[in-house]
Amino acid sequence: FLGPSELHLLQRIKQVFDPKGILNPGKIFPEHLA
Repeated sequence: FLGPSELHLLQRIKQVFDPKGILNPGKIFPEHLA
């Protein structure tokens, strides 16, 4: 289980590699967390 700070870090890492959010949008992180 990941806490809010870990999820935020993973989201930031994903944003580096997918800045436009076109790779599996909503699949890795729920839309309400984006």
